[in-house]
Amino acid sequence: MQQCNNETMKPPLFLLICLLPAALSAQDIATHRVLTLRDSGLLVRFTVPNAPATFRPGRDNEYFYYLHDSIRSARGGYTGAVLDGPYEVLYDGRALHTRGQFSRGQKHGRWRYWYPDGQLRREENWKNSRLHGRFTDFDAAGRKTRSGKYRHGQLHGPVRLYEKGEPTGKQRYKNGEAQSGPRVRMPKFKKQPSGQ
Repeated sequence: MQQCNNETMKPPLFLLICLLPAALSAQDIATHRVLTLRDSGLLVRFTVPNAPATFRPGRDNEYFYYLHDSIRSARGGYTGAVLDGPYEVLYDGRALHTRGQFSRGQKHGRWRYWYPDGQLRREENWKNSRLHGRFTDFDAAGRKTRSGKYRHGQLHGPVRLYEKGEPTGKQRYKNGEAQSGPRVRMPKFKKQPSGQ
């Protein structure tokens, strides 16, 4: 964050630099609105544009939109206000359940999911509403259970398996297809001294 020093800048430049972030934030408020829904004990906060979307949807892409007081999804199009911006779901309005970002109705960027006690459950990446990039699953104690990569919505490359946070094996995928059986790592046992 840049600090504004009034002694080294002329007053108009000083005001411009200090007020620019507030003006940009106000512009977002003017073009988008934040809405809230309650559903089965969850509080959902999301952003939609004030003006109707003006892009042509991709035929194979999934789009999320707001219509008749609910969030819906459809492949190849939408009929309401597309979700565009931050998205959050809270347990009982307090602890995070889900946090992510929508871009023109599609999941995009890093998404994170939590257990009710606040422990991270899953972290994944999206591009054009398809899983794309690294993901990691965690157990309720916060230890890894699985990690790997998606490419265009399909598992691709090695998927590592963990038990109690320790690596136990891996499974290789190519375009969503398992390439062979999982390779399991055998636990190492300490040798007992002879004579015991």
